[in-house]
Amino acid sequence: MNNKRTLNYFLTLYFYQIETLLNNFPSGLEEIKFQSEEANTDEFIKKYFQNFLLKNNRISTDLAIRELVYRQDGIEQVIEIEKLYSYQILDVLLPEQLSIEQKNKIMESKK
Repeated sequence: MNNKRTLNYFLTLYFYQIETLLNNFPSGLEEIKFQSEEANTDEFIKKYFQNFLLKNNRISTDLAIRELVYRQDGIEQVIEIEKLYSYQILDVLLPEQLSIEQKNKIMESKK
């Protein structure tokens, strides 16, 4: 598998797992305060998700899915999930934590 595809497979399952966790278990989201009179109203939710993603930074071996089937342009590929267990999220940066170089790379990638 090429690295870009493997990363895509990992992220597909990872965000499925995150969505499942948020939907099925008490997450603390209901305790986040939104202060509409302040300029940065989403500061608390950004910090919450930064911590949540770092705590849940890999695909759990408890995930019920064992295979992922991708179909593109009539070609089917079966991915065994256990090959993705070694991948993990190493860091989650908030916008104010990004360096100028990182911000420039992000802007360049959107062109």
